[in-house]
Amino acid sequence: MKVLKITCTGMERLELDNTLAALQEQVEGYIEVFHFGRKDARGICNENGIAMGLPLNLLATLMTDITIRGTVLIVGIDPDDPFAEDFCDCPEDLLAIADEYATKEKDRPTDAGTVTE
Repeated sequence: MKVLKITCTGMERLELDNTLAALQEQVEGYIEVFHFGRKDARGICNENGIAMGLPLNLLATLMTDITIRGTVLIVGIDPDDPFAEDFCDCPEDLLAIADEYATKEKDRPTDAGTVTE
């Protein structure tokens, strides 16, 4: 299953097995599924992210308009079934964000922000 993985330091496309164990491994704990304004996608995060003191995930927070801590996975669902529990590939337009991010990161100067005397 194609997913968009958003960490506190970046994002990437991933190919994961569509299993609970694979999702839990990526978010480092029990999963919590959340809605963020799209009928064709859901977010998955660590259910205990706040209690565990996971860092704020600013990228995911800005994308979803929900305060998120730790790693987030964006997965697809059937848009015609609002109660869908089966995940599928993340929508391509969301995966394209990871491609764009990777391109910008690759083109960013490596010495940006360093102070030289």
